[in-house]
Amino acid sequence: MTQLPLPQPPDELIKHSDRLSALIREEIAASGGAIGFDRYFELCQYAPGLGYYSAGLSKFGAGGDFVTAPTLGDLFARCIATTLVPTLSAMPGASILEVGCGTGAMAADILRTLKGLGALPYRYWLLERSADLRQRQREAITKQVPELLGIVEWLDAPPSTPWHGIVLGNEIVDALPTKRFEISADGARELCVCTLGKSFDYTLGATMPSILTRLGPDLLQLLPLGYRSEIQPQLEPWLAGLTASMQHGLVFLFDYGYPRHEFYLPERSAGTLVCHYQQRMFDAPFWYPGLVDLSSSVEFTALAEAGAGCGLELAAYMSQAEFLIQGALAQALENLNTVSERARMALSQQVRVLTLPSEMGDRIKLMAFARELPESARAPILNRLGLRSSL
Repeated sequence: MTQLPLPQPPDELIKHSDRLSALIREEIAASGGAIGFDRYFELCQYAPGLGYYSAGLSKFGAGGDFVTAPTLGDLFARCIATTLVPTLSAMPGASILEVGCGTGAMAADILRTLKGLGALPYRYWLLERSADLRQRQREAITKQVPELLGIVEWLDAPPSTPWHGIVLGNEIVDALPTKRFEISADGARELCVCTLGKSFDYTLGATMPSILTRLGPDLLQLLPLGYRSEIQPQLEPWLAGLTASMQHGLVFLFDYGYPRHEFYLPERSAGTLVCHYQQRMFDAPFWYPGLVDLSSSVEFTALAEAGAGCGLELAAYMSQAEFLIQGALAQALENLNTVSERARMALSQQVRVLTLPSEMGDRIKLMAFARELPESARAPILNRLGLRSSL
C-alpha cells in the first residue's frame, strides 16, 4: 500500500493517544511481553473512553477519517428500506436491529422511508457501545423523524427474548478484531504485538493450526515465506450473538472483502489490514493508537461458514452495485424529474460512488442470510435478490 504523508495530530489528540498507548503497554507487560494483534486491535478501537470508537472523535464523512454509503446521502438507505418492505409487511410485529450504527444517518433515512411506504417496524433497535455515537444517532433521528423516537431503542447487547425481523450491518464486520499471521519456515505463526520504546512492533508468536485447517495444505504451499494476512476468529460467536434469539428473519451485512480463494492470493502478501486517518489510507497500525481506524477486509467464505454454524441459510452474496441496480435503485430514482437540478446532481453523485466498480460498487458486497422465513416473506426477498455465490 502506498504510504501517503500524514498530517500531524494536534497536541491534545497526541496526549489522548499517549494515554491509550500507556494502557496497551501495561497489558503487554502483564501478558509477558506480547499480546495478540486482535487484542491490540480491540484496545485501539474500543478501550472505554480511549478507543477510536469510544472517545468521541470525528470519524465519518468528508470531515472525518472515511466515507461510508450512508454518509453520502439517503439513497443507499432508501434502497435498503424499499427492498425490505415485502419482508416487513409479511411478518407483523417485525423489528429491525441495526448494528454498528455510525452517525445514525442510515437509521433515520430508513425510518423516514418506511414511514412513507406504510411499513414501519414494531421496534428499531440500535446496538451501539459508544456513548458519543449514541448521542449523534439520537440527534440525527430527532432531527429527521422525531415522531418515530417512540419505536427507537438503544441496546447494549442483542435482544435476549425471542423476536423476528431484520438485522442490518453496514461496514461493521471489517471492524471486528482480527488476528494476524505470518508464514514462516515452521508454519503459520501468529503475529503478536510487543513494545518498541514508546511505540509498538510485531513479534512472532506460536504456530496457528487453525490457519492450516482454514486454508488447506494446497493453498498454504503457494504462500511465500514472510506472507502476512488475517483471520477473524470472532465471526461465528459474533453472528451467533446477534441472531440467537431471532426466531425468523433476515440478516443483511454490507462490507468490503473477498471470498477465500481471492482473500489469500500469494500476491496479497501484506494482507488486507488498512488504517484510515483524515481520508488517507495506509498500513501503519502502530501510528498514534486510538486516533486511527483499523479494519481488515472480510473473508466472505468464512462469514458464510459462520452463518451456517449459526443455523442460517445463505440467501445472497453479491456486489453492492448488483444489489442496488437489480433491486430498488430504479424505484428510488423514479421521481427524479420532479426534483431540482441541484438535487439531481447530488443523486447522480451518490449513484456513481455507490455503483461504479472503481468506487464502492464492486468493492462492497452484500451477504444476506435467512432463518425460517414464512413463505409470504421468503419469496419476495429471494426473488428480488436471487442467489449470487462464487465462494
